[in-house]
Amino acid sequence: MNETNRILRPLPSRLLPIDGESLPSYFDRLAAGSPLSVPLITILLRTGLVDNELTRNLKSGYGVTMPATHLEDVAVVLRLPPESIQSMLLSHYDGVALDLSDLNLEDPSSLRQFALREWVYLIGSHYCPACLAEDQAWRLDWKLPFTFACEHHQALLNDTCPLCTRRAGNSTTTAPH
Repeated sequence: MNETNRILRPLPSRLLPIDGESLPSYFDRLAAGSPLSVPLITILLRTGLVDNELTRNLKSGYGVTMPATHLEDVAVVLRLPPESIQSMLLSHYDGVALDLSDLNLEDPSSLRQFALREWVYLIGSHYCPACLAEDQAWRLDWKLPFTFACEHHQALLNDTCPLCTRRAGNSTTTAPH
């Protein structure tokens, strides 16, 4: 059981992640998907990534990493193996393309320093319009600035919305139109 001593209950619906998908993208698809169709905040509350509906503040490191005990709690709620959850976090690239060794989630400036030092997008990302049209899944590797092409579609990735020219990402406020 997690640190809040609440009973963990699996979600009534299970959605398999798309290969290479990021955790925020998975949560967005799970919230919007049939038959669940619940507000994203409901999933974030059930997985413990926010404390209550009023604050709506994501825990530090959302989409980057999470403690092993929280990872296991999230896996129970989502009815997925912990390895699947781990593969959707940027920490999946720790020791390969990123170094998370001095990341301290208790220190807000640590996350900013990590993003600058490691060349990683914490807000927004590149994207392949053809991939999004196929499955609406934002890929984890699109968060790495040096990922610039989609091998599947043999196309360069976009970084801004062609209509509004804002930075793209996998949330309702930063998704391309």
